[in-house]
Amino acid sequence: MERVCGPDCILSTNTSTIDIELIGSKTKSQDRIIGAHFFSPAHIMPLLEIVRTNKTSKQVCCCLYLLCVCAVWVTCWCLPWYVRKG
Repeated sequence: MERVCGPDCILSTNTSTIDIELIGSKTKSQDRIIGAHFFSPAHIMPLLEIVRTNKTSKQVCCCLYLLCVCAVWVTCWCLPWYVRKG
């Protein structure tokens, strides 16, 4: 991934099966790893689960929030966050 993605790219996964810290441990860019999982069905359920590691940067979290245009921002370390889509 790092050969293809530039240094300003957010590396996000929507898996709830694989630990994102495990995914991050396989990269040199652990500060750019984040999990984002829309609840199903995404067009009806206004919730997004955001999972960060202790190495995920605040900038990545803020960028994901802004990209999703979510109305509620919940801050939590090393646990899933749930945000409500606008």
